[in-house]
Amino acid sequence: MQRMSSFSSPMLLEVLEHVPVGMILLSPEGDILAANGRFLDMVDWSEEELDGVRFPQIIYSSDEPVVSSFIDRLARGEAHQAGLLVRAARKDGSIAWWRLWGFSRGAEVLLGVFDITDQKVTEEHLRKEREEAIRSVQSKSRFLANMSHEIRTPLHTILGMTELLEDTRLDEEQRDYVQQIRFSGEALLALINDILDYSKIEAGKLPMEIIDFDLYEVVEQAVGMVSLQAHKKHLEVVVDIGEEVPRRVKGDPLRIRQILVNLANNAVKFTEKGHVFCRVQLVQQRKGVAWVAFTVEDTGIGIPENKKHRLFRVFSQIDESTTRRFGGTGLGLAISKSLVEMMKGEIGVRSREGEGSSFWFLLPLPIVESYEPPVSLGEVGSLLLVEDYPLTRRVLHRYLQRYFPHIDDASTGAEALRKMRERAERGEIYDLVLVDLTLPGMDGWQFASEVNADRSINDTRMVLMSPMGEGAEAKMKLLKWFDAYLAKPVRKDDLYRTVARVVNEEMELEGVEAEGPEGGEERPADAGNYLILVAEDHIVNQELFFTILSRLGYRVELAGNGKEAVEKGLALKPDLIFMDVQMPEMNGYDAARVLREHGYEGPVIAVTASAFREDRERALAAGMSDFLPKPFKKKDLLPVLQKWLSDTKRDGPAPESASTETVPVEKVGEEDLFDLTGAREAFMDDMDVLSNVIDRFFERLPQQFGRIEEALSRQDAETVRTEAHGIKGGSWNLSMKLLGDLAAEMETAAKEGDISRCKQLFPRLKQGFVRTKEYVERSLSPQHS
Repeated sequence: MQRMSSFSSPMLLEVLEHVPVGMILLSPEGDILAANGRFLDMVDWSEEELDGVRFPQIIYSSDEPVVSSFIDRLARGEAHQAGLLVRAARKDGSIAWWRLWGFSRGAEVLLGVFDITDQKVTEEHLRKEREEAIRSVQSKSRFLANMSHEIRTPLHTILGMTELLEDTRLDEEQRDYVQQIRFSGEALLALINDILDYSKIEAGKLPMEIIDFDLYEVVEQAVGMVSLQAHKKHLEVVVDIGEEVPRRVKGDPLRIRQILVNLANNAVKFTEKGHVFCRVQLVQQRKGVAWVAFTVEDTGIGIPENKKHRLFRVFSQIDESTTRRFGGTGLGLAISKSLVEMMKGEIGVRSREGEGSSFWFLLPLPIVESYEPPVSLGEVGSLLLVEDYPLTRRVLHRYLQRYFPHIDDASTGAEALRKMRERAERGEIYDLVLVDLTLPGMDGWQFASEVNADRSINDTRMVLMSPMGEGAEAKMKLLKWFDAYLAKPVRKDDLYRTVARVVNEEMELEGVEAEGPEGGEERPADAGNYLILVAEDHIVNQELFFTILSRLGYRVELAGNGKEAVEKGLALKPDLIFMDVQMPEMNGYDAARVLREHGYEGPVIAVTASAFREDRERALAAGMSDFLPKPFKKKDLLPVLQKWLSDTKRDGPAPESASTETVPVEKVGEEDLFDLTGAREAFMDDMDVLSNVIDRFFERLPQQFGRIEEALSRQDAETVRTEAHGIKGGSWNLSMKLLGDLAAEMETAAKEGDISRCKQLFPRLKQGFVRTKEYVERSLSPQHS
């Protein structure tokens, strides 16, 4: 066999012989007619050894058919040139990776052969390294999940026992020691949560939701979560949401709230006097997307210019003394930065040492609905705003300009009294007076006392604004001197609704509920009628449960493992079971499943220290009714007991075995969509708890629908039944009869394996959800006050 002598052009022959690429000439059948020196080096064969060899024979066996087809197409002129990646067998038996480029030359084929073995080896090495890194991260994530449970279990005991200890008779020194233990335990719990979040972000396992949500509510709730601590330091807390900011947007409300809480917590932590100010503004609106800027400003210690680069790093503080003085790890800002970037946004800071800081982040949020005030009042006349802090006064002034064409300001009670009396001398009174509780010199109560004693002005309608944490005293005194009460930081809609009620004389004083510091921890009168089974293997945790529940008056039975829980649950038929999910003999999930299979219909509450959403879903899938996270305190148990052991609950939806007749979506009354009265009774008239539970229920439903749709496509009746069961229970517990009935019908069909019927019901279930959600939102809207 000649090397390349078949080419008549000496110049072309010289080029082909010396190019750094293997060149071979093939017959239409794939016989090697000629080869250059580079190709011979690549295969480590001599010319004699290649004589009579067909090119496909050199190729790795599984790639041989592809190469034969490739040569045939070139030889027939179907392609003038084409490329192909194949594996080849070297003389020593090793595998080489070649990239082929073919050219048709009459009836013959000229192939260029590029050896890319080194490149493929490198790629394979990087692929294995990446897989190993992923496995390592996943292993770390699993380790952290397990460790979180192990750490949270004793931490739960520490915090729970500390709370019980605080209820005993202690002198001041002892109480201070106990409070320090509780504070340290809560700080450790917050650190565990941050580490778990950052681990999920690193592993790419932190889920991001895209759902409709109320942006105003998310912002105000986030700031409200840190307000109590801020007010303890006598800081002013202010929220300012621009009029142009859309009300409802699409995004992940949980993560936006988490970022705001992180930034606001830092602001409170590093500020000793002054204010914490959260401002939300619309930067631009384009093609249905609002670019919204969130800013959290404080008047704290500020950040030196040469230390700013250390912000947003993991476990980084601006210096070691900061950590010692203020605590923290720096994880909060690192998590916030990661979350903002996951949402395609930007984050940054403006600060000068000694002059405070202003952290900001910018997010693109698709617009669902613009802002409209919850009430229509018109221009009612004059208002006196009695507020000493200029920033708060400025924000409230701008909010109230919508309704009041004339607004007077006063920074002290004495100044406000003077303005009210001057107006009375002209035969006029203010339509409304808004009064801050914490005024200098004369506080809100003293001011109200002066007004009440002056007949010329005591007909004036007044609203008290009190910092969060002063609510019990404010509401107690509200019935005597004030027409309404607002918590600070003032929420925009709360302000508008309260003003409208007071000005229109629709405010009934007895409608304002008294709220004790623990939200009603009185011992239930009928507690002795209920038997509660506590399934918990840890002896200290058993004692903690027993102490809390027995002090509340409930009868308590203990089980030390899952098997014992099943035996006692079926034998004693308790009214409620608290089920620890990780126990010896049989875990809580399996125990709950066995109880349900044997007919136990009472509520089973999953108790776990795990922080992962999957565990919640697993609990619901096992037939558990609710979820109690560890560590918990006595006040965390009370809503669970009230929800599941109330008379309303017992007279509520029928058990699963009862027949259910689906109400057609087209022919339902409003009570079938949502019975607000029944829901309020079930939640002991706690509208905040009810609203939060409904929000979480509605946020979870689209995911459940997705799982049902996927299960229907693969004929998975069991998954359909599980998801429908969860929707049914949640709907009925929230007095949403129609949605629960539809889910119950789908559950029955799935139990019978009737996938066809399930597919028919699925659109009706989704339509029922849409109608229910719309009606619930309308029903709850006037209740948020």
